[in-house]
Amino acid sequence: MDNIVFCAFGTERLSAEELDKMMAFLPQDRILKSRRYRQVNDRMNCIAAYFMLLYGLAKEYGLLRIPCVETNQYGKPFFREPVNISFNLSHCRGAVCCALSPWNIGVDIQDPIDHPESLFDLVMSKGEREAILASPAPETLCAKYWSQKEAYLKYMGTGLTDDVSAYDFSDFSEDCFSYRNRTVTIKNYNDYTISVCSEAGQTIFVFNDITNYIQDFYALYPAESAHIINTSVIY
Repeated sequence: MDNIVFCAFGTERLSAEELDKMMAFLPQDRILKSRRYRQVNDRMNCIAAYFMLLYGLAKEYGLLRIPCVETNQYGKPFFREPVNISFNLSHCRGAVCCALSPWNIGVDIQDPIDHPESLFDLVMSKGEREAILASPAPETLCAKYWSQKEAYLKYMGTGLTDDVSAYDFSDFSEDCFSYRNRTVTIKNYNDYTISVCSEAGQTIFVFNDITNYIQDFYALYPAESAHIINTSVIY
């Protein structure tokens, strides 16, 4: 079975009605978590990302509930129950994505980074800095490198505790390549870069507007079935 990544766009345009439709299926602790964000867009993305997990599990695996979620010592989430499904979520300005796989997986979605030089000393290798400075689209290339690093570290489950600048992706121009015995797959969609790090299988990407995912989900599971969603531990 392949890896699959559901990418949803237009989260900044979500209406109050659409948010209510997503929250009807979400555990209460996820809703409470979303309310702790100061920015409205961050609250929307928090809801939308978890909704996409619901959607992906239903669409790909026929699961009518989310298995209980726990996190490792670095905060990486995983299903506590032995369902043989790994997942990872990511969001950025106006977009969220959910990766699902039978194997360990990491995903990151990133829009162009303004003022990329502000990240040079902190996260970019020497080769990456030189490539960004020479690029006609430095904001996009910086986002690409950052997305690859995030996906790899999220796969490893260590978060950003490592020296991020030690990971150098400047030698890779392909859309799919091997990095430290892991497969990294890159996909561009409009201004966004989506990176996936996995240990096996090909990666399938699905792109759509968040409103279309909501409509599709409600066609499968009408509102009266919202009680099937559990109240698992949410990261």
